[in-house]
Amino acid sequence: MHMIQIGRLILAGSLLTLPCCSNSDGMTDEQRTAEADPPAIVASGFPTAVPQSVPYLACDFPLACMTNRGEAAITQGTNIPCTRLWANAGQRLYLKTGTLPPGKYTLRVRGFYSEDGQPVRESITNFSVVASGSVQDTRAPAVISQSPKDQDFSVSPALSRIVLRFDEPVDLQTLGYSLSDGGRDLACTLETSVRLTDLVVCTILERLAPGTSYIFSLFGISDTAGNSLPVHFLLFATGSADGEEGHLAAGLVEHVVISEICPGGFAAGGASDEFIELYNPGLSPLDLAASGYRLYKASATGSPELLCDFANGTHFARLLAPARIPAQGFYLVVNQAAETALSSQADALVLKTRMSLAANNTVWLTRNGVPSEAFTVDCVGMGQATRHEGPLAAPQPANGMSLERKARQDSDAAAMGSGGRDELRGNALDRDTNAADCIIRMLPQPQSSRAGYEDWSR
Repeated sequence: MHMIQIGRLILAGSLLTLPCCSNSDGMTDEQRTAEADPPAIVASGFPTAVPQSVPYLACDFPLACMTNRGEAAITQGTNIPCTRLWANAGQRLYLKTGTLPPGKYTLRVRGFYSEDGQPVRESITNFSVVASGSVQDTRAPAVISQSPKDQDFSVSPALSRIVLRFDEPVDLQTLGYSLSDGGRDLACTLETSVRLTDLVVCTILERLAPGTSYIFSLFGISDTAGNSLPVHFLLFATGSADGEEGHLAAGLVEHVVISEICPGGFAAGGASDEFIELYNPGLSPLDLAASGYRLYKASATGSPELLCDFANGTHFARLLAPARIPAQGFYLVVNQAAETALSSQADALVLKTRMSLAANNTVWLTRNGVPSEAFTVDCVGMGQATRHEGPLAAPQPANGMSLERKARQDSDAAAMGSGGRDELRGNALDRDTNAADCIIRMLPQPQSSRAGYEDWSR
């Protein structure tokens, strides 16, 4: 698909003039300040060489246009017949041309008006069409913009469309999709006016609930060259009825977190009955070794010490391979010297010479480096720890108890406990404030990669 980008709407200030465009409207600069910018050639990832394989041109407008006005003409000496097809609620115009022979062409766009009468400035743009085989494409499609934005937690419940723009056309015939609130799939449909397009538009057919998180999923994403992107997820949440962010989503993260720490005494055991549990809120499994993850610890006054590097088998008495943490699942790291009640659950048994947790410790999860701003993924300081996230450390669990990360801002020990409201909602809350993000569990609940998943969006 050949895409011509119509610029953004200028409400005030000077007008952007693009050198590739000429204008013949006879208007003054002052008259143009309320008009749309002229078009700029974008062409779906091929700015100057448009591939021949997709028989469409696409014009994007900054706001919805009257669909019965305007002219878009493609010429190569003479006018080339094309069929107009509107999409994206009047903001995109497809021009179905059939396959264009290689050569130089001109696109003239003029006479268009927004639905409220706003004129779109006339533009003349030159572009070239090249034989499809002359453009090498080995990259999978990539999302370059989306609306709403990922992790926007104040979306209006009146949202009616989800719009994703790719850097090249994708095949809608291979595309699967869903919109879920964690409990059910909502009614929605994709625009399929053309088969190949860089703009994926999903129309939501029912009103969203206030204060609720949603996941929009695309899968089977493929371009014209057969390069594929297996899946793409968009997380957002609606604000509450008064416009505030809903507590179900605000503060949640998608990266791996330290979800529970027991510094000793699990199940009335000794000091070595200790564990560190990780939780993966993401929707794809993660290989901790291949991705460069490590655990560090430090006393209140000591320097960080490497507890284990998941890529270094010598740090473990037992390490299940691969060191994979499931999507929305857990991974359990245990001291080698722990009693069977705990060690039998472990995904990884760390050598007892390396793992020895204590009161007032700080534990770091890092990636590809030592604890630092550049490499730290998560950090939890307990008791009188001097290094922690936020102004205060998390509370210190007593012997036989554990420190657990919350599922929601308003989670408490009862909600996180057995049969509680948030027991099966995971541990995705991470506002970089240890004291407010964690609670004490009287009865620790270590969970391994075999424990199943917990959906934080439910």
